[in-house]
This record gives sequence, C-alpha cells and structure tokens, in this order.
Amino acid sequence: MIEPSALDHFKELLDTKPFSQEIHSFCESSHNLDSFLTSFLRYKNDHVKSAMKMLQNYWQFRSEKIGTTRLTAQDIRNPLLSKFISIPGTTDMESRQMVIVFFDRILENHLEQPEILKTIWYFLENMMELSIYQEQGICLVSIFENSMSSGNKGLVELMFESIQNKVPVKLGSVFLINPPPWLRFFWALSSNFMKSKLVKRVKLLSGDYQEQLFEMVGKESLVSELGGDLDFDQDAWLRAFYPDIDFPAHRSPFYSLLNGSIDSQVKLVCQ
Repeated sequence: MIEPSALDHFKELLDTKPFSQEIHSFCESSHNLDSFLTSFLRYKNDHVKSAMKMLQNYWQFRSEKIGTTRLTAQDIRNPLLSKFISIPGTTDMESRQMVIVFFDRILENHLEQPEILKTIWYFLENMMELSIYQEQGICLVSIFENSMSSGNKGLVELMFESIQNKVPVKLGSVFLINPPPWLRFFWALSSNFMKSKLVKRVKLLSGDYQEQLFEMVGKESLVSELGGDLDFDQDAWLRAFYPDIDFPAHRSPFYSLLNGSIDSQVKLVCQ
C-alpha cells in the first residue's frame, strides 16, 4: 500500500526533472501517471529517492534503446511469432510467474536486438501495474542449449543491462540452462559488479539439469520442452494477440491476466 504522501512527494520530485514532460505525455492522464509511478514506489518500498533513480534509469534506457512511445502487440509481432518467449501462465513454488526464453530461436529467426528488447519490455511493462510483480516477481528460465557463440555475447549483456534496476519487475529467480562456456566466464566476471541479491537468485544449470529444476520450480509448472508436465499450446497463446493468424482460437490464462478481459485489446502500461 503506497502512502499518499510518498506518491505526492514522488510527483513533486518528478516535476523538477528535465524528462518530466516526457513522462506525463507517455502516461497521458493523471490517473495513469499515478499508476505508473506507484509501481516504482512499490518496488523501492516507498523510498522516493531510490524510486526516482530507478525511474531515471528506466527512462534513459527506454528513450535510447526503445523510444518514447508505448509499445503495442503489433510492434512485437515478428519476434513473438518466432516463439522465442513463452509465458505459460504457471508459477514456480514461490508463486512467481514463469517466463521462458529460448535463445536458439532468437538465432534461428535472425532476430535483431531492438526486436528482442521491445518484446521483453512489452511484457515487463504490462506486468508493472500489478503489485505481485514488485513483491514476488517472475521466475525467468533461459535455455541456451550451447547454441550461442561468443559472438552473441553483446546480446546477452544487453538483455541483462536492460532489466537490471530499470523496470520495476522483480527477478525473483533466474535459471540459465546449458549456458555455453563463454557465458559462464562472462557471468563469473560480471556477477562481481551486480547486486548480491540478484546474484543469489541466478542459477546456472547444465547437463542433466531437469531434476534440479524440478526441485526448485516444480515439474507441473514447466513446459514439456523442459521435461515438465505442462502441455503449453504456444499457438493458442499467440492467437490471443493476433486473432488473424491461423492458430486455434483458445485464449490463454496469462493473456487474460494482463488484459483484464479476454475480449479486449492488450492493456499497456499507462493506458
């Protein structure tokens, strides 16, 4: 529960910043602005200065890498159809929403970095408005299957940079499955400069990783591609975003959660 005084203080502080008008335009109304700012305050436990620092990091990165306009489902059509990201609507043992990223599909579909970032931020910015994502966060599972060469290092670095202390969605746990040797080396070095809380949440699993993952996440919450019991219909999930494509018309539970209504358009942050 955000104290009204904290939100008022946050808004007053925002008005002193050079990007204040851009944020107001991005949110379009005072009600949407309050909802948007509240997500940063929740993440930082009502600490106004810390929330403002995060908002500055968020807006600087977003302006430079993504732009200042709100993302729509159409903006991420091509990368989403590549099926490199899955959000099956299940949670881990700590009630964190499962988010799965298949890096081999990124390479197979020759996706560009801006496309990947927009897709990930599209979902994170939808999650921002729900308090559970500041309090409990998400469980991120990234599968590499040793398919990435050291030439893809920049992509991984950019993805980590894009979410660390920028978007008010907590990384409750992160599992890197079969990371290539160069990524293990990169993590060993870069983790020294990351917050200890984040480092503790990251697990690198290789080889016969399934039993370890089952113990920490739950077999019933994992898609069958990871050896889990969940038969997730990715085509049906995509159909929720793009009813014009030739996929089954079933709507996924997670789409309804983000959307608030099965039949309305995807709800965007600040909209």
